[in-house]
Order: sequence, then structure tokens, then C-alpha cells
Amino acid sequence: MRRLERAFECAALIACVHCTLAMQQASAQSQSQDPADALFVEGLAAVGVHRELAFLDLRLRYRHRIYASASEALRANYAGLGVIAQTSPVFIQPGVYTELAPTSFLRVTAAYQSVIYFGVLDSLRPLAGCDAVAVLRPTDARCDFQSTGSHVPQASDYGHRVWSEADLQTKLGRLLAYGTFSAERWWFRTGWSAGPAYDSWYNPLYSLPQRRADTVLTSNAGLFVETLTLDRRAKLSLLLGATSNLAYAMGTDYLMHRAGPAVVLRAPAGLGLRDLVLALLVHLYTHDRYMQGPLPFVGLLASASTGSFP
Repeated sequence: MRRLERAFECAALIACVHCTLAMQQASAQSQSQDPADALFVEGLAAVGVHRELAFLDLRLRYRHRIYASASEALRANYAGLGVIAQTSPVFIQPGVYTELAPTSFLRVTAAYQSVIYFGVLDSLRPLAGCDAVAVLRPTDARCDFQSTGSHVPQASDYGHRVWSEADLQTKLGRLLAYGTFSAERWWFRTGWSAGPAYDSWYNPLYSLPQRRADTVLTSNAGLFVETLTLDRRAKLSLLLGATSNLAYAMGTDYLMHRAGPAVVLRAPAGLGLRDLVLALLVHLYTHDRYMQGPLPFVGLLASASTGSFP
């Protein structure tokens, strides 16, 4: 259960990604056919309704098995490192990371990424007046991160992101559950192009207004049941469940939380790839300045990885 490990990092799509990663790891734990040393590429693409919801995540991963074990709880272990590139129409975030999975159900990751905004399509949306923004009404002009009006500068700039993440996942028969927690530090240079009038910005990755330098905490969880095996030979299966996604910016004291049902279609192999996953989720916002109410977030995600290179 070890391939499902890129947590849904686009907050609008964070649930889809986490459940996709969980599905991939379930496949890996049940098969565990990788060699002791593996080098492969993983790709994930996601789109959604509401906000900036086009996102691509590519990773080149190298993994070395730490020890041999016949136990499903232990055999999908490894130490690894890799390079990552996350991009959307408004930003790109290249970087490097290292990961450690001492067991099949636990993985810890640490990473650094550059954060580069292009200055187009309302990217790097600078904000002002974001003190305790969570208590502001949607009609309040302060820290209006929904606005795309011409009064908001079309700024381009670069920054940094350092993060660590812990993932816990388990598979018991047809039941799959996961939980993740991350702590992240984001910062732009003091003299950023937004100018001194703006001390904050809108981060589309987590749907959060953040300080120019801020700490973000995220937590995600999901529970799925494999309800149907569509093709036993190809091991194509359908999973139904629910996910919850939370993100909190400490500098602005802003909390975003969504929860709702999700559907996942999974195939361990096909089309020359492996760990093929399609995921659909429908979430309601419980905490968000603008999105609370009956209008749901809808996200669609596709993910796959290559086989191990020679």
C-alpha cells in the first residue's frame, strides 16, 4: 500500500490527490513487485469547479528498499529522494524532496520548493487588511481574495516553500483509510513586487489568504470501501468513500475545511503504465469566507506512474 503518496496539494483538489495516493499505495502493498532499487516517474493532473483548479504534479522518484519482509504491514518499506515540479496556469513550483517509509503504513516526507508566479491571469494576488480575515464578511473589501478587479496588481515574483508531511494509511480487506498532516513555511522576499501596501497574498494551492511569510498546517483524512471489482484479470475496481480536507494559515488566522463523498476507479496496470487512478469528489465547505452553503466543490483527478526504469 505504498504508491498513494502525493497528498492532494491543491487545496481545491487536495482530497482527490490524497485519495488517489491512498489507492496507489493500496495497490503497491498488495503486490510489492518493485525491485530493491526503483526509479520511476509519477504524474498527477487535476481540475475542478471554483477557484484556480487546474494543476499538474510531476515527480521523478528513486527508492531503495530498507529491508526484506513477507509481512504486508512491513514489506513496502523504502528510503527515497526525488525531484518535483508542480505547475498551474499561474505558477510553477520546482523542488527536491526526501522520503522515508519504515513500514507499509507510515511515510514521512521533507521537501523544498521554489515558488515562481508568472504575473498573468491574476497570479500572485496581493492582499491587504488580512488581520483575522476569517471573521470578515464576504462583502468586506478588506483582504478580498475573491476579487479579480483591476485594483489588484498583476504581480509576478518568486518565493520559497519548505514542508514536511506524515502519512498514515491502512488497508483491511476491502476497507482503506488514510490520514495526513503537514507543516509548511512559505515566504517571499521583503521587497516583493507587490509593494509595501500589501502584506499578504492568496495561495491557490490551499485556498488560503497568507502573510508574505507564513506558516500553514494541513490535515486530510479519508475512508473508502472497495464496493465492486469490474475486471478481475485487470484488477479494475471501484471504491466509494468520503474525505475531509483542512488547511490553516497561522499568520492570518484563516481556516479552510471541506468534506464530502468521493468515488475512485483504480487499476494497478494498463496502457503501459501502473497505478492508474481516476477520482471524483463532491465537497461542501464547512469553514471558508466565501464558499459556505449549498454550492459544492467538484474535483476530478487522474494519476499514474511508469514502471521501474532499468
